[in-house]
Amino acid sequence: LQINPEFKIELINQESTPARYLFLPHEEKIVEVSEQNSNNKYDIAFCLDGGAERTGDVQPLFSASATRVLVDHHRWTEELPYEIDLSNPDAAATGEIVFDLLQTAERGKLTKSIATNIYLALIFDTGFFRFSLTTPKTHKDAAELIATGIDFSEIAELGILRVSLSAKRLLGAAMTAIELHDENRIAGVTISAKMREDTDAKDDDHERVIQHLMQIESVKVAFLLYELPEGGTKISFRSDGTLDVGGFAKEFTGGGGHSRAAGCSFSEGSTAALYDKVATALGAALGNVTA
Repeated sequence: LQINPEFKIELINQESTPARYLFLPHEEKIVEVSEQNSNNKYDIAFCLDGGAERTGDVQPLFSASATRVLVDHHRWTEELPYEIDLSNPDAAATGEIVFDLLQTAERGKLTKSIATNIYLALIFDTGFFRFSLTTPKTHKDAAELIATGIDFSEIAELGILRVSLSAKRLLGAAMTAIELHDENRIAGVTISAKMREDTDAKDDDHERVIQHLMQIESVKVAFLLYELPEGGTKISFRSDGTLDVGGFAKEFTGGGGHSRAAGCSFSEGSTAALYDKVATALGAALGNVTA
């Protein structure tokens, strides 16, 4: 954004910035798509960390742009509707790709505010450097970001570790609703609209729940169903590597992701029926790879 001040840049998201990210530099520049004129035309549009089909109401604006660019570290097998593909499924984080682009850009300068945003992206996508795509380069990049003088401790605390009281209450309710399948190798849970209402949970309070399922000693794969406020169900998958849940999620419309973390969504169908369908399919898939 700082390479050429003559460029008119707009940062558009489906929703407003979650409260936990309000501390980030320049977050106020991000606008909700509802604030945009649907007739706006852009010379170039960038889609970060997920395909255009996952951008909701932003997708028409992106699709109408003259040049469309994908910056992502997810693995896609279908034909992609982009003029420029900067994706790298071997990257530990989309933030790592952005960092590399910044390093190669003419007049690119790593400022403290840029480093703050990229560092959060790095520790989020790598699970504090625990996930399998983390490499020595990832740690080297983190060191360069820290060298700018960022408060890496505060970034981790505010951006990831600190949660609301409602998120803790939702976590407690979810933990009592966990179900185990396939000789306790699969853990599943549903976060219903009633559960959210009872705990006064916000839309993003459920994001850390699924990692607690994976901490159960016998579990190889976990899945979480989340009833969306606007209707439909979002499903998240996690794996210890035994099953490629990214490939598994692709069996469902709009599904995809990494081998260890993936997701999909359904606009129709009861949550109970979807839960049974997913549990059965995961059991069969896990049986195939462990037989």
